[in-house]
Amino acid sequence: MEDSAKRRQKEALQKTAAQELSAGKHLLEEGRYAYAWYRLNHVYDFNVSFPELDSLLVKCEEGMGWPRREPELVELFKRYLGCPFRLFTPQPDPHKHMEAYKRAWKTGKTHGFVPVFISVSGTEHLMEMLVANADPESEDIRQFSPERVAAYRKNLLETPLPDANEILKKAAGDMNLYEEVKEFGIMEAEKILHNVFWSLFGSGTNEFSENPPTKQVMLAKIPVQNPWEVFAWLPMGNWNCAPGPLEMMAVAKSWYERFGAVPAAVSGDEVEFYMDIPAGRGRTKAELEALAFEHNAFAPDTWESQLIDTSYLKKCRYWYFWWD
Repeated sequence: MEDSAKRRQKEALQKTAAQELSAGKHLLEEGRYAYAWYRLNHVYDFNVSFPELDSLLVKCEEGMGWPRREPELVELFKRYLGCPFRLFTPQPDPHKHMEAYKRAWKTGKTHGFVPVFISVSGTEHLMEMLVANADPESEDIRQFSPERVAAYRKNLLETPLPDANEILKKAAGDMNLYEEVKEFGIMEAEKILHNVFWSLFGSGTNEFSENPPTKQVMLAKIPVQNPWEVFAWLPMGNWNCAPGPLEMMAVAKSWYERFGAVPAAVSGDEVEFYMDIPAGRGRTKAELEALAFEHNAFAPDTWESQLIDTSYLKKCRYWYFWWD
């Protein structure tokens, strides 16, 4: 009975996705490129494969005058990830990105995946780092071995995680947040609160710039059960003061269990977390300052003034980290 119900559900999803695809193709033929692009992108939500989908989207984007895709980098990530994803080409604003992310976050909880935005625009830095960590034997990012990458992920997932508190204490050393505030100053929380992922934008821009375009990104459905395991699939870190993948997993696990924060977006030098409810809601000033200390220890290159402003941590559902 259960198998029959699942089969009927799958057939219903395929039928609905096919209807969206047909509607998108019809709109494209009429030259209604923006409407066609919206309907065709909706097909990704059903996790149903249609080989012609990407080529149809490209025609829509060309018709709207959007920048061309960067196909080589996309293909590299597609081979490296080995999981479903939805590609977003550069767009005027990030609202469709955020709608898609929140839908995927809700469905992923019951379908065994964690959605993550991955920057695939303009630079190979992220892919270079991922390959260097997961397949150091490879001499070129285009020649990495998917088998070695898979073995690396498996090994990382089976390795006991170190203690997050010890990682952060060691990273902090003799750090004094109040001394750093004297050096860097304080930015008002209202100026840094945001409701989108900053890594969706190009370097040096954020949502407070005047109409900044988004980068080319993919929303990948990482097939892991626990949010912190994203860093086994996307092994960030191991350069300058950035923690290594195992340390990132340990800290992410601690933050998820205490605050519900999940890794949600990455680029070559950025990691962002999302939570349904602001982590600082209902917490004391001392608790917020302790969290600010953890943030600064995790990524000391990120704006120090942002982290000491406890009103920011009390209100914001998006945590942004950057390493030089």
